[in-house]
Amino acid sequence: MNQNAIKFHIRQTCNLQDGTSILVGVSGGTDSLALLHLLNQLRFNLTAVYVDHALRPTSFQDGQHVLALCKSWKIPYLSETVDVKGYAEEKKLSIEEAARDLRYKCLFEIATRIGAETVAVAHHADDQVETVLMHLLRGSGMSGLRGMPYRMEHHAWHDSIPLIRPLLSWWKEDIEAYCREHQIAAIQDESNQDISFYRNRIRLTLIPELLSFNPDFKTGLLRLSTILKDDFEVLEGITEIQAEQIDLTFAHGQVTFLSAEFLAQPRSIQRMLLRKAIASLQPTLRDIGFDAIERSIDFIESQNFSGQMDILKGLVLFLDQDRCVLMEMGQTYICDTLPLLEKPIPYPISVGECISLNTNWWFEVQRFKLDDGQQEVQTGPDSFSAIVDAEACGSQVWIRAMQPGDRMAAVGLCGHSQKISDILINQKISRWVRPVYPMVWNEREIIWVPGYRIAETVKKTPATRQVLILKFFKK
Repeated sequence: MNQNAIKFHIRQTCNLQDGTSILVGVSGGTDSLALLHLLNQLRFNLTAVYVDHALRPTSFQDGQHVLALCKSWKIPYLSETVDVKGYAEEKKLSIEEAARDLRYKCLFEIATRIGAETVAVAHHADDQVETVLMHLLRGSGMSGLRGMPYRMEHHAWHDSIPLIRPLLSWWKEDIEAYCREHQIAAIQDESNQDISFYRNRIRLTLIPELLSFNPDFKTGLLRLSTILKDDFEVLEGITEIQAEQIDLTFAHGQVTFLSAEFLAQPRSIQRMLLRKAIASLQPTLRDIGFDAIERSIDFIESQNFSGQMDILKGLVLFLDQDRCVLMEMGQTYICDTLPLLEKPIPYPISVGECISLNTNWWFEVQRFKLDDGQQEVQTGPDSFSAIVDAEACGSQVWIRAMQPGDRMAAVGLCGHSQKISDILINQKISRWVRPVYPMVWNEREIIWVPGYRIAETVKKTPATRQVLILKFFKK
């Protein structure tokens, strides 16, 4: 390929424009130096960054080698040292995973600081084959088998700066030939031959064995990843549409969606919707196992409104009425669809008053006098409105949370009382919500559980002359 063809290919696959400012991650090996040299030849606005993992005695000298080349090529150079071993111990990660996390965090922090428009790394076709094979061995689905993209807009390291891989179509042997042609002296990292590292073991042991079965194995696997990438894009588009159908909502650090609409989706879309929900809470989570997704779907199908499911990495799934809720364990559940109390303390409300329960919900009490013979008073179909006999209630009511032993003799129970906790369970009110679900009380008894029947003692009768309209509403 000539230089114009290469530039056209990179601009198309990575969506780059002339003059784009690119931060290039440079280790000093053949891949990253070839990338830096190539982008410099194509006249992009470059800054080279060397991230010193401090894992080898020669790591500082490697950085100096990169610095010398950058000076000769007139490319700005920056370096940063990270504590991979300490980070690995703290996060309980392998050295490979810790180095990767810190490297990308460092690159995007520097890109943000200097105003770079994109970050480029030197993954090539052989890396893609290794990545797809690693995912295949882990039992990954289509998301993993599609491999790495040329350009990644949305990722864990930055909201708006994309990550690009301009060499993803180049094989390692092509890159080495490029370095020889341009007399680029690269560093040889001896750790690349250490088969105690998982990726090295795949590259040095497994792939040569597979090539002995099929010399075109790598080309075939690369073709497979391309096909699956295209198919995955179609499914992603469908998933985005269905996310609106199930009202997939991220707010207050939690994800909610309609359970019936979710269960109406094909299983493949259910899996992708759940992965999308999990990723919105934990974007750095790389491996979301098949078993965790399947157990989550089975839990939603079970319609177990009194239980919860621990998915992975401290995420919990539970059902609340018609919605599924996904959030981090220990977090306080915030529900916009129910009039929950900000604090479970009693709120006294006099007739004619209106009080705020939380940032969204309000409660008011209005008195209404019935004319002779009039019995109809309209409140609308809202289950968070009720009409009760004013004289039976008294001049003041209270809003408070459920307390142990609370009972109510509701209309229709023939004088029998029922535990409030059982009422909430029957109404499919999640146990996460019950401690702050509002009860309307008149200091003698609970007279109304919103969404349920009122107490027998305060119901409106033909003898009722004044009523109270109790109403929870959103502003």
